[in-house]
This record gives sequence, structure tokens and C-alpha cells, in this order.
Amino acid sequence: MIPSRLSLDRRQRWGLTLGIITAIVGGVYITLPHRQWNRLRQLQEEYQQKSQLSQTLMGMEERFNQTQQRWQQGQEQLANLEAGCCTDGQARMFFENLNTWAREANLQPISRSLSPITSLTHTQNSMIWTQSADMVLEGGFYDMMNYLNRLIDRPQTVVLNSLRISMPPGQEHYPRLSFRVVLIITPEQQEELA
Repeated sequence: MIPSRLSLDRRQRWGLTLGIITAIVGGVYITLPHRQWNRLRQLQEEYQQKSQLSQTLMGMEERFNQTQQRWQQGQEQLANLEAGCCTDGQARMFFENLNTWAREANLQPISRSLSPITSLTHTQNSMIWTQSADMVLEGGFYDMMNYLNRLIDRPQTVVLNSLRISMPPGQEHYPRLSFRVVLIITPEQQEELA
């Protein structure tokens, strides 16, 4: 049986009170650090997650910047290409004037065959279109060089290939010049042809 009233003297009551207070304070000191450690661990995990997310975002930002830089370089290359291109009307005038310029350079046009406008990439949405003409001329060597210089001395890109100078059989004085001249036409101007 438990006595209804404990008979403790004053010294024992103070001891019991101090024991209870010590137990409460000790419990608080034991449970508080445990809670704080749990909270600290939780904060540390949140920090690590945010740090990983931050590193991922920094990597994505770096890749975005690289992609943006490549896009800008592509835009600059396209602008440079378009600067060397000509419109369909400019190409038409250029090819129509080939024989006139040859005569002005004291050359005799023998033949000129104009090719249709074609795509270099062989796709419907091509970015590069070209048109070319095969030319054969006769005349003096220096006149030929002046004529070729006149063709390439233009703001647009003019490509000369298959260049050949020969002496036709039975001809002693005037060599024959054969070549292909190619112009690059911008895609916007090509759409106007349709």
C-alpha cells in the first residue's frame, strides 16, 4: 500500500525537489539537442539539394550560353553568306550581260549555256541556291584576264571553275577560254521566283 502522505522531512523534500528539477532539466537538455540535431540534419539536406539544383542550373545556364553563342555565330555566318549572295534579278542581269561584257573586252562569244536555279543541299527548304553559266570565248590572252577580273570584281560572290585556256585547231592567234561562272542566290529571293 502506498501511503497517502509521504512523510518526508525538509531535507528530503529539498532533495526530491532538486531531483525532479534535475530530471526535467536533464530531459530538456537531452531532447533539445536531439531536436536541434534533427533540424540541423534537415537543413543540411535542404542545403545539399539546393546546392545540387544550383549546380544543375549553372550547368544549364552555361549550356544555354554556349548554344546562344553558336546561334549568334551561325547568324553571323549566314549574314556573311547573304552579303555575298545576289538576288534573282541581279543574277538574271549578270548572266544577260556576260556576252556584252565579253564584246566590250574585245572577246568573241562562242557559246553560253545557262543552267536553271538549283539547290546545293537538295532539300525543299534549302538555304543555298545557285545558278551557273558555261561560257566559251575567243580573243587575246590579256583581254581574257581583264574580262575574268571584271567578273570577279563584284560585291557578290562570283565563283569561276572549270577554267581552261586552249588553242583551237587551225587557230594561231586567238586562244579559246572556257569556264563556268556560278552565282549564289539568297533563299528569300528564290521564293519570289515561285
